[in-house]
Amino acid sequence: MFVRPIPDSEYSIRLWPGVTTSREYCLDFVHSATGEATNSPFEYELWTVPDPDALFSLPPMRLSSLENGFGVNTPDIRPGEEKFVLKEGLTCMLTRPGKRGLRFTVP
Repeated sequence: MFVRPIPDSEYSIRLWPGVTTSREYCLDFVHSATGEATNSPFEYELWTVPDPDALFSLPPMRLSSLENGFGVNTPDIRPGEEKFVLKEGLTCMLTRPGKRGLRFTVP
């Protein structure tokens, strides 16, 4: 499990292995001070970022949570239950208003 604080924020990103045979990881947000899971702050967006070293790369795309993918509206997701499923090696960018984007690559 990886936990990394988001600069200039009270939150951290938590990343842990999901289905290993599918090369997936799960991501959620936690309060840095307590480690308690929280749903993504409404002003945060998670995007894919093209890999400049890849022969083929998808264009940038905003990622939706697993719950959104199953048709649950964001306000209806139980507190601390929102998670994102990411593929191994995917490069992502977390964007926030007025802040520099936070880029990371899934292990």
